[in-house]
Order: sequence, then structure tokens, then C-alpha cells
Amino acid sequence: MVAILSETAPVRATAEPKSHERHSLWWVSLFAALVIAFIGLFGLPSTAAAGSITGAKVTLGTTVAGTETTATITFVPQSALPSGGRITVTFPATYVVNSTTVTHAGFTSGTTVAVVSTTQSTVTLATSLAGTNTYTPTAGQTLTVTLNKITLPAAITATTTDVANAIVTTDSSLTPLDTISSALTFPALTAGQITNSRVSLGTTVAGSTTTATMSFVPQSAIPSGGRIQITFPAGSSAYTVA
Repeated sequence: MVAILSETAPVRATAEPKSHERHSLWWVSLFAALVIAFIGLFGLPSTAAAGSITGAKVTLGTTVAGTETTATITFVPQSALPSGGRITVTFPATYVVNSTTVTHAGFTSGTTVAVVSTTQSTVTLATSLAGTNTYTPTAGQTLTVTLNKITLPAAITATTTDVANAIVTTDSSLTPLDTISSALTFPALTAGQITNSRVSLGTTVAGSTTTATMSFVPQSAIPSGGRIQITFPAGSSAYTVA
């Protein structure tokens, strides 16, 4: 016998589109899963960039090499600084930072600024004020922080810090807000003046050999490996140092 199928029997013709739809949904799901995995692994692309700190300047309480002094840093940030934000100042590598206190100006009224950490040449400050920003950009508004216990290098130099690390502001999660946009030059250092200098000779008889004792008060610390240079008179009354 030969069975004649009903006209409504073919299923294959209507099943093909559903199969394509299932394949399309499978590819869409796969693509979505890959996108989610990529975001989870690498994070969303970010267009945020640190703003520019302008008008940065360093003023030292004294410029005598080798002494301990204060350093006043003035600067103008571009971004608002929230409560809990950080200000990091990087000095030249030959400076030594032992700051424990800080005075400040230009911040929102009621703001406190405290030293939270130091390395040999870097100090990080934290700003705090309940419920608002500790600084909101205003035309011409300058921030000022003055640090104590900054030991100057013994060498007489003018120094420029690394542009990217001289001054950096961050929020409370340490995400960069602003960084300096030009070189930050520290003042040229000068030699201190020696006081109370005196020479005593074992004998004052001309032409004789004797001892010479020098006493003096230097203004700067003399580091290990430092030098003391003494110059005797020259000319008709020349001294000879053996």
C-alpha cells in the first residue's frame, strides 16, 4: 500500500526558519558573553585624564645649603579636591623630608590638612572637611601648604623636579585628579657664612715652622665625606703648608 500524506504533514519546511533563529540567538548570546567577559577582565574604556596644576612655586625659609628649613608650596589645581583627597609633593632626591606638621591657606573654610606619610623626598597630605569639597576651582584661587623640617642638600644647586611627580592631587581612592603641567624649579641654594673664625699659631717668629690652630662656626651641617678647605695668605708674607 502507498500512504498519501496530508498536505499539512510536512514539518521540515516550517522547522528551517526556527533553526536559523536559534542559531542567531546563539551567536548573539555568545557575543554578549564575550563582551561581558572582556569588561570584567579589562574594565570599561576610560577617557578621564588628570587636569593641569598651574602657578606652582616653592619658597624656602632659608636657602643655605645643608640646613633644615620650611618649604611653602603654592599652586592652582584644575579639579575639585574632595574631603579625604590627597596632595603629594615630590622634592628633589637630594632633599630630606621629615615633616610632621603643615599649615595651609586657600582651602574651603574649616578644612584640615595633615601629613599622612613621608619618604625621603616625598610628603603626602590628606585634606578633610565634612560633607563638601575641600577645594572647588575658583578663578585666581591659589592653594598654599607650608611644610616643616625640610633638610636642604649640602651641595649648592638649583634643582627641577620631575614634571609628572612634583605635585599630584588625588581623590580618597587615590585616583589622580591633577598633576603639574610644567617643570617645578626649587630655589638656588647658597653657602652659609662661617662665623667666629680664628687662627692661633704655635709661634709667631718669622721663617719658623709651627702649628696653626683654626676655630670657626659653620652654619651648615658637614656631611660624612665633606671637606674643609683652608687658604693661607700668599704674596710677600706667604705661608708654606707641609
